[in-house]
Amino acid sequence: MFQAILAHHTKPEEAGVVFTRTKPKLAVFSHITLLGTAQVPAVTEQEVFELTRKNYSGPLLVGEDLMVFRVGRQGVSVKK
Repeated sequence: MFQAILAHHTKPEEAGVVFTRTKPKLAVFSHITLLGTAQVPAVTEQEVFELTRKNYSGPLLVGEDLMVFRVGRQGVSVKK
């Protein structure tokens, strides 16, 4: 089941490639899977961030519940 779930999600490094190609004003992970098994420990949000940074150096956040984004010509503002 673990492999089936992972097969339907983008890996952080892959997301970094997509973010680099699309150049968003702000890249945000809004749905992440932090699963693990006895053999493979779960990753942390910090590790997701660091893995994404292998391929993307632009603005990046791991979203939280109830976060609000305002997107405008000047950029993006975030309210937690």
